[in-house]
Amino acid sequence: MFGNTFIGIYIGNHTATNITGLTVSNISGTSSNNKFYNNSLQNCYDGYSFTGYAAAVPFDFYDQNNIIGVDGVSTRRSQVVKFGGSAVQANGIFATNQNALKIHSTYINNSVAPAVPDLCMVSL
Repeated sequence: MFGNTFIGIYIGNHTATNITGLTVSNISGTSSNNKFYNNSLQNCYDGYSFTGYAAAVPFDFYDQNNIIGVDGVSTRRSQVVKFGGSAVQANGIFATNQNALKIHSTYINNSVAPAVPDLCMVSL
């Protein structure tokens, strides 16, 4: 849980105990090269939420090369379903300050959850 909302898989540019953004000055301080394969996320406000460091041009300290999708071996699909459910903005996938983010073979559907005034399937 982040704040008052539940997030399926979360990457944030801060420590576990303080949500103040960290200053990244080396590529090792980023959340890069993560692979999220064959996950089934449901009953949350955001399925995936990735927030990297707001680096200046040339964006070297953004998170790099994160992947959401399937591994090509498992028969399980990647999906985000039944997200949202109140007046809080909801996203199937939310990502900011990311370079070369790949989203593939991921089913996103919110047909069962209650209506949400600000609903995004993918927000980049």
